[in-house]
Amino acid sequence: MNTHLLGTFRNVSLASSCLDDKYEEVKGVKKIGLCCNPQCKIPDRTTERRSMLCCTRCRRVNYCSPECQEVHWHGGHKEVCEEMRMERKAYK
Repeated sequence: MNTHLLGTFRNVSLASSCLDDKYEEVKGVKKIGLCCNPQCKIPDRTTERRSMLCCTRCRRVNYCSPECQEVHWHGGHKEVCEEMRMERKAYK
């Protein structure tokens, strides 16, 4: 049984078994992501998050396929990628 912590107070852990059921419920839910290519052919541009690709430069945009990544790169992401990368570095 997983016991999740509700909180700590003076280094004493407070267990909350009521969260175990909710955790099991949401653990199996597929995470959905949005392809950043506006010309993506997938309906609603949504796909399972774990199969998406991330721009390796800025790490701010995600794609459903290498084809969508390339189309978006040549379609305008190339011009803003470096700026987005610098913004990401500033927040670290």
